[in-house]
Amino acid sequence: MKWLTLNVLMYGLLLVALFIVNRIEQNDWHCHNPYEWWEKCKVADEGMAFRGSTPKQGDSSRVLLDKIDNAAGAENNSIKWRRTLIVSTIIVFLIFVLVITPANLPEWNIFYLSILISWAILYFNFSNYSYHKYGDARRNIEASTNMLRENL
Repeated sequence: MKWLTLNVLMYGLLLVALFIVNRIEQNDWHCHNPYEWWEKCKVADEGMAFRGSTPKQGDSSRVLLDKIDNAAGAENNSIKWRRTLIVSTIIVFLIFVLVITPANLPEWNIFYLSILISWAILYFNFSNYSYHKYGDARRNIEASTNMLRENL
């Protein structure tokens, strides 16, 4: 058990956590219930963030407008912390392995802290764009659909 050091254990724990987070993220975009791991995934037509936005023949104008509003909020409804964790870990891994400590990884606590710093920067950036940049487009779409509703 000499090979089982705290470093190996913590890196293993990170890999397990990343596997779980990635699995949930993928299922969230493709399955009705992202937490159904032991059953076959019932493939959804839409990801969680824009579920209920697919137009169907026979939908009324009001229903179509509701679906447009739903689709317009997809970016805001997506879960950013999971994508951020996955991307941050990949970035930090590549920076350490390719630049800082070629072909090596640092102690687990340095690696975790680097992921946390990267995660905070990316999460703030994703959230900022979601609220301020994409939010303007979503609000414009909702204002347009509200005007259309009034004209019906």
